[in-house]
Amino acid sequence: MTSMPSKAGEEKMEGWDKSSIPRRRLITKELLDACKRLLEALDAEGPCDCGGSSLCAICQAKQAIQKAERN
Repeated sequence: MTSMPSKAGEEKMEGWDKSSIPRRRLITKELLDACKRLLEALDAEGPCDCGGSSLCAICQAKQAIQKAERN
């Protein structure tokens, strides 16, 4: 694992750092909550009318939320 100074003089760690797990979980939870709010704002409840296209951002967001909530 290497570190390099950032512009603010702080060290930024590259690679996996065990101490960052709680922070990553918090960020992940915040992102999931933001995705949920966006889907609600788009009134994206229920099945999408795209037919499950892999290019559909709404379907991808719903799948990502479901996957993250299972873990």
